Amino acid sequence: MTRHLVLPALWLLVGTIAASAGEPPATVPGVVIDHVPASSGLYVGSPSIAVLPSGGYVASHDFFGPKSNEFKSARTAVFGSADRGKTWKKLSEVQGAFWSSLFVHRGALYLLGPDRHHGNILIRRSTDGGVTWTTPKDRATGILRDNGEYHCCPSSNMPAGYGGRSSGATRRSPGGSTTGPA
Repeated sequence: MTRHLVLPALWLLVGTIAASAGEPPATVPGVVIDHVPASSGLYVGSPSIAVLPSGGYVASHDFFGPKSNEFKSARTAVFGSADRGKTWKKLSEVQGAFWSSLFVHRGALYLLGPDRHHGNILIRRSTDGGVTWTTPKDRATGILRDNGEYHCCPSSNMPAGYGGRSSGATRRSPGGSTTGPA
């Protein structure tokens, strides 16, 4: 039940932060995990959250906007909380991750999503709660689709798919210029 309550709070929090042109207002509900002033030209987006087997929380977001590198090699920030979300610390930044989702499978933490805006689909694994991540180099190490033009919506707590496999929705966009229902 806790996992389902934290995600809506994270979405609300990120939406509130994105609307802020400067510092977050003093009345932001919940706990601010990260803030980037809009004047920087970098915007916080694509929030995701997972609960580790240890009970710790891990949250992530990517950066988009006019000063981002989202069309070449996007980046995602990963944060951890050992006190059920009361305080957070930055654990890592993952280069080449956009619209990505965090999920736990068989005790390990995973980050699944494109490497850039309409990019290749990659999966990374962390065995230390999000501090370090594997580097996808080929199909054996995490490049799931390398023909580009993929997009997806980050979602947390990826559901176990048919046959016990983790699953998420991605869609290939012809020419990278169209979007719509997946």
